[in-house]
Amino acid sequence: MFKKIYLKVGSVLLSLCLLLGFAAIPVALGQDSSVYSRYQTVPFSGGQRNVQAVYVDLKDPSIRIEAEIAGGQINSVDSLANIATRCNGPGVEAVAAINGGYFNAYQTVREPYGAIQKQGQFIHLGNTGTSIGFTRDNQVFMDSLFVTIRGGVNGSYDWPNNWYAWGINHHYYRPDAISIFTSAYGPVTGYHPYTSVVVEDGRVVEVRQGQARIPQNGYTIVFGDPQWLDRFQIGNEVSYKLEYSRTDFSSGYAQAGSPIWWNDMYTTLGAGPRLLKNGMIIANGSAEGFKEDKINTTRAQRSFIGVRGDNVLIMGTVSNVTLYELAEIAKNMGLVEAMNLDGGASSGLYYKGQYLKKPGRPISNALVVTRQKAPTTPPIKVVLDGKAMEFDPAPISENGRTLVPMRAVFEAMGASVDWDADSNTVIAVREDTAIQMQIGSQLAYINDEAYTLDVPGKVVQNRTMVPLRFIGEAFDCDVKWEGETRTVIISSPPEPASMGKSELEWE
Repeated sequence: MFKKIYLKVGSVLLSLCLLLGFAAIPVALGQDSSVYSRYQTVPFSGGQRNVQAVYVDLKDPSIRIEAEIAGGQINSVDSLANIATRCNGPGVEAVAAINGGYFNAYQTVREPYGAIQKQGQFIHLGNTGTSIGFTRDNQVFMDSLFVTIRGGVNGSYDWPNNWYAWGINHHYYRPDAISIFTSAYGPVTGYHPYTSVVVEDGRVVEVRQGQARIPQNGYTIVFGDPQWLDRFQIGNEVSYKLEYSRTDFSSGYAQAGSPIWWNDMYTTLGAGPRLLKNGMIIANGSAEGFKEDKINTTRAQRSFIGVRGDNVLIMGTVSNVTLYELAEIAKNMGLVEAMNLDGGASSGLYYKGQYLKKPGRPISNALVVTRQKAPTTPPIKVVLDGKAMEFDPAPISENGRTLVPMRAVFEAMGASVDWDADSNTVIAVREDTAIQMQIGSQLAYINDEAYTLDVPGKVVQNRTMVPLRFIGEAFDCDVKWEGETRTVIISSPPEPASMGKSELEWE
């Protein structure tokens, strides 16, 4: 009886609000402390629209925003639900997701257009529109991001060793273009008539015409202009770095403008146009390089994302609005920063295993809200020379041994790391000590002397995990386990004691 009366009263209030032209009382569905959905009516200058939205309190440290791509490959499409559940893993659950940036929906190769940064690594670049970025501690940044790729050879980024690239994991089909393809694109570059340079463990290992493999521990550079051939000789060390600036459209095309700080971003997704900046309506697609009426002026189904002043993220979908009307709605929802996402048939919103708005087609990429599940036992902590280390993924226990992400622990100990993809072997060198470990094998080598491991290395969440105690002791470190705090304490060997005055000082 109480429930029926409540619904009736709610219905009367809703009708009254609509009659008087006010925004409807928002209805929270499945609300919890930090992530919940709301179906609400929001006014704008042309009337009002129903908005399906998900609210995320970014002050919750268990929340992380991830960029995810269909099938784990940059040129694929899938349902929004399947893309979201790719983020599920040990101790992690996908709570909500919204469709991401624009992509080529009508060609065989479904490459995206905007920037995509996944777990700290850019897997696609695009310099049109606006990008939203998230740090590891859930700080939100929004700007017209332009990413410049600068390459170098044999440790030099100056002429004649410098090179550059137009993009990452994108085919341009122009001989003057240079593109970098990583394993996020897939195992091969796809067919093309240009030169492919395979870089593995930082060195050129293969130069060939046309399609080439993409190594897991490297990348493949594709270009058509033969002037670059002298840079990429077999055995040359090759590297590249990214520089961040605002996109400048003053000349009618995208170019690098003033520098901005983007180095701390963990997740980035590019789309746009921007709707709000500091609470003010922007909504100027042509100023961000968008020329299509369906983006700038046409009324359509649209998706948006933004943040309030209290660091609450809102992502939602609205039907039959223009870009400017969407900006008005976002402002009336209390957002201070907001941007448009891909829309039309791509528009979709997912929450706790169900669609709040199902996309009308498979999509390329999405932003996924994940939550760290409360562990049944406290996490394993690692302290190296008095400094706590952070790992992603977290250390795991296997048969009484602690395994940690390979590259992070080796580099923290001052070792250089190489990876032999053919044999799945890790090679780490520090000073006069070399360690070789084959993933899945209990046999390891220290300076060619064989040792039997209690547990072999393994792959967890696409990261190579290796036994911590063996590594530490191989480098002459003292390794201790504190059971009460579940902490591994590693102490590097002391520096050699001074033998007194040098021969020069005695003289």
